[in-house]
Amino acid sequence: MHSLRTTRFSYGPMIALVCAASLLAACGDDEGGTPATEDTGTDGAVDSTLDTGSDTGSDTGSDDTAIADSGSDTGTDTGTTDTGSGDAAGDADVGVGGDVPAAYFGVWAGNGSSFPDFTYPMIHVLTPGLKGEIIGWSSYPTYPCGGRLKLDNVTASTAGDAGPADAASAVDASITLPSGVQVTEILEYGKTLCGDGAKQSFSLRGDGKINWSWLSPSYFDTGTLTRIGDPGADVPKAFWGVWRGTWAETTGSTTDAGTDSGITALTNDKLFVALTLGQKDQTVGAFVYQDSKCTGRWNLKTTGTTLTINEVVLNGACENGGTVTLEASGANLSYKWTKGGRTLIGTLDRVTP
Repeated sequence: MHSLRTTRFSYGPMIALVCAASLLAACGDDEGGTPATEDTGTDGAVDSTLDTGSDTGSDTGSDDTAIADSGSDTGTDTGTTDTGSGDAAGDADVGVGGDVPAAYFGVWAGNGSSFPDFTYPMIHVLTPGLKGEIIGWSSYPTYPCGGRLKLDNVTASTAGDAGPADAASAVDASITLPSGVQVTEILEYGKTLCGDGAKQSFSLRGDGKINWSWLSPSYFDTGTLTRIGDPGADVPKAFWGVWRGTWAETTGSTTDAGTDSGITALTNDKLFVALTLGQKDQTVGAFVYQDSKCTGRWNLKTTGTTLTINEVVLNGACENGGTVTLEASGANLSYKWTKGGRTLIGTLDRVTP
């Protein structure tokens, strides 16, 4: 997929292949996700398995390591009504869909395939928007790298129920992006590890999954994505989109440093968040703590002008099960993370092209 293919993983390919061979088995022992990281000497095991059970969003960190939930997804198009409470500054009033078909909205996860044969986990978030706008986020935790997705074009998907095409080690003029939602990937981090500016397409299949393709001047990667959670309209429009910022621990709060063996408290961290439409008690977004090298999903607990979210860490040695509170404030989101007497705060800015 990306430029430094031979150095892409240290343990990633082996972990991903083991997980792919047994989709129902947990891979690694993830118990992580936010500001306090465990000093284990590695970045933690990477899980690329699919969770086939229902996801109620009530996970508080008891070893939920699945990336994708393939249960109870009907692929229903719920994007016919504007449920937002007003647009964030600079966000065009595009109703719900804009140029992106509503059936694509959501958090999607699965494995990509590079040539020669190895796979890697990935998570994508797709939101409403117009051509030329940022309509999503991609994250590849085993690199690690990730970035925003700018909408280039939307064409009728012809994927049917067929799986994706085979990955290729070299790209020639005969390889083009499949039909569907076509985007340019603009990396926010990991640019020295991954190829920036690649083209992607998301092609919705008849079975509700997505065929994913990644095209650069040198490589063509493919994969299958499954929606995490069910579509819905419980996230107000002001929260949709890709956001970036930093967090810091509030003065006078206690940390785990010195009390729990192997725990190191960080003073701040870069944070990337993507939020889209979804239901209460379902996954509505994904996050990356860049410096901590932790990624995961956000499950919606309460909605309104303030969102309350349960944080589930999927990759990286971070503390799991924190509660995140988001409040829209003009063009920004105020961010607060709490667990066990600790409080972390920050401000998130909308990512634009």
